[in-house]
Amino acid sequence: MILLLWLVGLSSAGEDFEFARRLYRDGFYGLAALQFERFLREHSSSPEVPEALLLRADALFRSGDWEAALEGYERFLVRYPDDLSFGEALWGRARSLSELGRHLEAARAFLELYRRLPAGERAASALLEAARSFRREGEFDRALETLRELGRAFPSAGRGEEARYERGLCLEGLGKLREALREFEGLSSRPEVLRALGRIALALGELDRAEEALKRLEEDFPKEEATALLAFEMAE
Repeated sequence: MILLLWLVGLSSAGEDFEFARRLYRDGFYGLAALQFERFLREHSSSPEVPEALLLRADALFRSGDWEAALEGYERFLVRYPDDLSFGEALWGRARSLSELGRHLEAARAFLELYRRLPAGERAASALLEAARSFRREGEFDRALETLRELGRAFPSAGRGEEARYERGLCLEGLGKLREALREFEGLSSRPEVLRALGRIALALGELDRAEEALKRLEEDFPKEEATALLAFEMAE
């Protein structure tokens, strides 16, 4: 009888976990987070608890509740420091801090992920995101140093478009407009790149070049925010 009750309990735990995971897979993140919380409360000794903790945090992140997601990732990191998903929890924590606008903390969290797992699948992305977070905090020199580390550790990523775009923004922030312009010039014509080209050309007094950037934005990206912003900046 005791064995039968134990088996029923296992079945119930498994069904509850699968139901929560199905909600998550189907994109019902708020409901999934609630179901994972219920599972954790009612089946605290289940072997699925670590995965449920992490999926709950992911569901909260995807639903936009970044404060609760941050708490969830930190809860996982404290309880399961040797789990194979530790790196994913570090990544989630750093992204939550970034979404909350806590950019300096986010930069440090991304660097922690890189230093703990320098050969992990998130390593290059962690360095790039750390640089982006430093730049958003106005720490342009630290952002550039992080991008240099990215180039040393992952040469192809260091030469990639996102790294060059970040480098250009940092150089612009430091007032090195000609150097920034050179970084942006070789990039593909995305709205944010064209706006940066126009903005810097305007700051350098090169009105023809700024007007050319605005023309390309209006032709190729008429409904993008970057187009309206550059038009506004040029009208001032």
